[in-house]
Amino acid sequence: MAQRDKILVWVANIDMRIHLVNVINRSGNYDAIEYRGGIEGMEAIYAQKPQFLLLDVDYALPDPENVIQQVRSNLSGTYIIGLSNRWDERKRHQMEEMFDGVLVMPFDIDSFE
Repeated sequence: MAQRDKILVWVANIDMRIHLVNVINRSGNYDAIEYRGGIEGMEAIYAQKPQFLLLDVDYALPDPENVIQQVRSNLSGTYIIGLSNRWDERKRHQMEEMFDGVLVMPFDIDSFE
């Protein structure tokens, strides 16, 4: 049996975080885990070695570009997907420049795949 890709879900809202982890895990194609920490504990992200990082851009990160740069430096090859509760064209354009992909929460597994 092939090893499934690991997805780390970094979403501020606990209910949404649990919901997304459950949606992803129900697909049977991925192993989703939640990240509950902040930027001070990013070593925990690196230790997990996820293939995907789903990052809540509405989360109050003081410097999201720096966080993304740190992840890219420490986890080469990890896809970083930006998540948001709201959507507009200006935000989409900004997010597309920073992330490998963007999704609006909540999403279903078909949107992810």
